Amino acid sequence: MATGNITMDRKGNLWVAEPIGPLYFPAGPNNVIELTSASRFSERKSFAVPRRVFGVAVDRSDNIWVTSPYKNLPYSEEVRQGNFRPEDITRLEAASNYSAQKTSIVPGWPFGVASDSAGNIWTANGGKSDSDNVIELLASSGHTTQKLFSVPGIPYGVAVDKHDNVWLTGRFQGYGVVELAHDANYKVSRTLKIPEPGMGIAFDRADNLWVADFQHHDSNVVQFLARAGYRDHRSYTVEGSPFALAFDSSDNLWAAAAGCPRDRIVELPRAASYGKEISYPVDGRPYGVAVDAKNNVWAAVADEPRLEVTEFSRSARYSPTRRFVAPATSAIGVDSHENVWLQSYEYVEEDTLTGVGRYGLGGLGGTGKRKGCLVEVSLAVSADLDDLLDILNEAARWLNSRGIKQWPIDGFPRDLIASDISRGEVYIARRDRRPVGSFTLQWSDELFWPGATEAAGYIHRIAVRRETRGLGIELLKFAERVTAAAGRRILRLDCFSGNDVLCNYYERAGFVRRADVEIEPSGDPTVPKSTGRFFARQYEKSLP
Repeated sequence: MATGNITMDRKGNLWVAEPIGPLYFPAGPNNVIELTSASRFSERKSFAVPRRVFGVAVDRSDNIWVTSPYKNLPYSEEVRQGNFRPEDITRLEAASNYSAQKTSIVPGWPFGVASDSAGNIWTANGGKSDSDNVIELLASSGHTTQKLFSVPGIPYGVAVDKHDNVWLTGRFQGYGVVELAHDANYKVSRTLKIPEPGMGIAFDRADNLWVADFQHHDSNVVQFLARAGYRDHRSYTVEGSPFALAFDSSDNLWAAAAGCPRDRIVELPRAASYGKEISYPVDGRPYGVAVDAKNNVWAAVADEPRLEVTEFSRSARYSPTRRFVAPATSAIGVDSHENVWLQSYEYVEEDTLTGVGRYGLGGLGGTGKRKGCLVEVSLAVSADLDDLLDILNEAARWLNSRGIKQWPIDGFPRDLIASDISRGEVYIARRDRRPVGSFTLQWSDELFWPGATEAAGYIHRIAVRRETRGLGIELLKFAERVTAAAGRRILRLDCFSGNDVLCNYYERAGFVRRADVEIEPSGDPTVPKSTGRFFARQYEKSLP
């Protein structure tokens, strides 16, 4: 695939990408948004901070604090135009109905921001590693005096519990969350492990700790239970990439979620056990969220750089024939399927102008790809057999290591997978050309759905490598699209009824439980023979 700001496809058509407005980190108008509780969040008020915004917090006086971490990036449009503004933290004054702003300068790049019970402001310096990277602005000095504290690593998010201990997420060696104890002069007192570096962090009214992992799509919000000393945890899912978390007075969870299905502020009601999502779309990438004393929700929203992509058709003697606008900064290319690819600062975006078959992880409009994570899904061919067996057998070993006797520990039958491939029922997912996932999609399934007559798709053996956790939900969505494109309005699947984690996973993905059916192990070569009685749980999902 050729790349550059100008390129030519195989038909001789030229494609040109040009920036629209400021290319790097535009500040944008009205980038701090208030969703008013009295209107049930249907009414909004907007405020402008003349910098690109990231974190947002509310202090005990209901002043709004906003961080702007990107002041020192090279190529910044503000620097190039001579309009560089060094202020890092902006306070919107409640007494002035948020029209007055005061600014502070702190060292480094402040990402997360929080307030303690005394009104002191804490921020995480994501631009510095290991020392003097946690900053406290003292309320007693009008927030002009600063104290510096240290955590080993790079901090991103910050929250304060009811005892005024300071907690941080970030890129730390061997763990993802660190506590700085108030009674130990904010020395490191505890660490918690999460799968990947998190960003969002918040406490609910019971002092349970919540952390958001914006790099994955499933189980990307983790609750650490206070009553268990934060040793036990539960997982929840916010569709897309949750960058920040906050709680209102009723313990409803709010998240700033970027990506599929679109950029939005999300409410997960406590009454629905945080399993239901209410979305409030925003224009721009939401990075921060906070809730004030009146339960108004505040969001920090950053405009994304955009490119206008123009096709100059050879058949039209290179006159402009089509134009598209995409969130990106540079690097345009056309692959062998005539898909047009763009590179943004944080995401690789794909605008599928022509051709089909590519599918991404998150991003804007459901088509973007996480940085360093380009995924292509296609029908498998016979040459893929060994790769498919390797993926399936790796997943089977992992399940068995966790005591889940769902798939054969001695390997999947080679003939079974080869037969499915020959019928055009197996799909393979590749990341950067490496096989990382697979599933089988069939149009009938008498074994697990006896007597079913509806036109439906039946998905089996969905598996991903451990290195691509989070891809599974995207493969499900891909299967939904293929099924709908075939004129079928139901997608069905089954799983081992004893796998509670997987059952909950499918239910969070919108599948509805139908029944448990007993399967004779001899009837399905993928069921372990030592299982004894085997019950499969049926799930289905209606498609639009």
